[in-house]
Amino acid sequence: MGNGLDILSVNDYGQLSVGDSLIIQRAQGDMYFAQVKEVIDKGTKREEIVLSKSKNDYFIMSMFLDDKSWVMECYKIKDVAFTTITNTLKEFPR
Repeated sequence: MGNGLDILSVNDYGQLSVGDSLIIQRAQGDMYFAQVKEVIDKGTKREEIVLSKSKNDYFIMSMFLDDKSWVMECYKIKDVAFTTITNTLKEFPR
């Protein structure tokens, strides 16, 4: 086992790449995990981070940096990959 998670605050253009694992806090207050599917115009003021192509789920980095995005906070989790699991909430005792 390692020394825990290495979590980096996203605060500039060009920090994210395809496949990066993220923790995102939405403007509504809830948090969720996401994986970067595409980065458009990486490193420029037009940078867009695509989270789901089929659902058109993305955020524009300049709006995020100016606090005008649906993304309030964004953190990159280093060296973590998403995988599917078979457990569901129904399988856990309450």
